[in-house]
Amino acid sequence: MPRSVPASLMNQHAPHTGFLKSRLSALKRLVPEGAPVVHFDYAVYHNVGDILISYATEAFFRDNGNRVIDSYCIQNYRKALSKQFSPDTVFVFQGGGNFGDVHKAHQRLREDVMRAHPAQQAVIFPQTVFFKDPKSLESTAALFARFENLTICGRDQITVAMLQQHFHNNIEALPDIAHYLDGAIAQHGQTPSAGTLYFVRQDHPGFANADIDAIAGAPQDSLLDWPGFLSAHDWRMMKAGHYLHRLDEKTLHTPLPLALWRAWRTGLVIRAFRLFQEHEEVVTNRLHGLILAMLCAKPVRAFETGHGKLTTYYQSWLRDDPSVSIDEQCEKSSLMAALANQ
Repeated sequence: MPRSVPASLMNQHAPHTGFLKSRLSALKRLVPEGAPVVHFDYAVYHNVGDILISYATEAFFRDNGNRVIDSYCIQNYRKALSKQFSPDTVFVFQGGGNFGDVHKAHQRLREDVMRAHPAQQAVIFPQTVFFKDPKSLESTAALFARFENLTICGRDQITVAMLQQHFHNNIEALPDIAHYLDGAIAQHGQTPSAGTLYFVRQDHPGFANADIDAIAGAPQDSLLDWPGFLSAHDWRMMKAGHYLHRLDEKTLHTPLPLALWRAWRTGLVIRAFRLFQEHEEVVTNRLHGLILAMLCAKPVRAFETGHGKLTTYYQSWLRDDPSVSIDEQCEKSSLMAALANQ
């Protein structure tokens, strides 16, 4: 049986989500109001957290009056390498947790684009940084030092400290861009029909069934993650999206693949919000599971199974939110891992 959620915890996220969204107004200094922008690395894959980031990034562009003159993803970004852009165009690289030597395709995209356009004004939206190999960190920092107009945003204290220690670019500390969606998706206003949502990533090497038993208190068959959330139709749409964007790189670059992708993506984001709204509370080891719970005004219990991404984010931005709790043992061990990476 899910535990009863105290009424005193309901909707206590409000001042914190509002504060985090207000912190993101600092992006207006980096991406001036009305400036033309090129959006790089929008998500065309099954991680709904990254899709949420893409959705929030485009919402920021609309509210900021930016004209998005082009957008590129992993599958078709090479089209941009030989293209010319006006000096006032700002390159915006999607935020997330893929800065480093683990998610090499995304890191290669950033490096290839900046090598091709070294003088362009550019901003990497809030990221978590993780390098397994110190030599990769050093080489990336040396490369990025050549780009004087590049700003890198870190979304937790340890990432910001690492960037300030090793990189010579402008460094900003900002929360995840998904907080920009605070108030953007209407709450359905109905009483939650379900108890606890156990939204748990199970494909990470640090995951163990014992973690769920000890921390979440959930039976294995009650766990849900993004792959299980997606329907057969969603998987078909993703496969079609991959194909169209790969074809786009081989032929004439047009807005069509992104327009079709956006039409499906909007419905997916709304369904994700509805899923979280239907529950009384959320237990998760997903960072965007935690953020979605906050956006939906749900108490959330978090635990860590990775290299400290969720814990360091909690330490940086969420410690004062009474509706967010994190397992203390995981907090200690994950912070040690994150500090070792620094």
